[in-house]
Amino acid sequence: GTAPMLLLAFGWGFLITGLLVGGGLGAGQPFWPDLVWNSFLGNSVNFVVGALVGYMGYQTACNSALLYRMVYGNAGAIVPVLFLTVLLVFWQGIVVGAFSFAWVQTFDSPWFYVVAVFAGLLYTVTTYFGVKGLEDVALPASLILTAVLVYAGWFNMDKAGGWDAFLALSAATAAKNPISDLQAINIVIGSWIVGAVVMPEYTRFAKSAWVAIAIPFIVLIVAQWFLQFVGAMGGVVSGNADFTGYMRTAGTAISLFGLIAILPFVARTGMA
Repeated sequence: GTAPMLLLAFGWGFLITGLLVGGGLGAGQPFWPDLVWNSFLGNSVNFVVGALVGYMGYQTACNSALLYRMVYGNAGAIVPVLFLTVLLVFWQGIVVGAFSFAWVQTFDSPWFYVVAVFAGLLYTVTTYFGVKGLEDVALPASLILTAVLVYAGWFNMDKAGGWDAFLALSAATAAKNPISDLQAINIVIGSWIVGAVVMPEYTRFAKSAWVAIAIPFIVLIVAQWFLQFVGAMGGVVSGNADFTGYMRTAGTAISLFGLIAILPFVARTGMA
């Protein structure tokens, strides 16, 4: 149905990469207008890619691999499939690694590898349940994580002393280690281009064209843009680009709720 599919998109878009990217950009670019504008441009590029291939998935009801076979033939499809496999391996490695770091807070502890392997196994096992499993966890996890992030954004803005004070602090922070506009756009594109390319894995279930376009829009413009903003605010005010660091400054309960809420999105399913 339409509502579950759009909710699924919102939940899928809530990958912690958005918080990490926002924190990184906030350390090198003034929030307004540079970061906001470059974040929008990068997300827009990913949206265009996701919308185009997503519409193909909707029209044909084929996943990415089948679309490659339709275009390039059985032999020709091997190249893009291998290329996509490599990208997905690294992308999912970043996801499970970020999840593990959020809990363990260090790369040096053996527990980092234990938690990362657990996250990877969780992701692999839950592929059995497909999109239906994602729909079941998307609503409660999305609501919790949205509430936590809205509070974290408000908390950091208040801690900075208001909007004007935050903008001044952002400009001063960015001046120390500036990031060029091109670098910022590339960082945003790189953080989600794999998700854009595999959009047919989800849009092939859509029953109308507007839903197929709305899915990448919600994922790449609404959810990721929001996460990047919150990540940038928290990173600038706390001086720490790691989102778990500034979430802890908002209180133990907020941090714990946020960490638990991201668990279902590590276990999100369907792409495999």
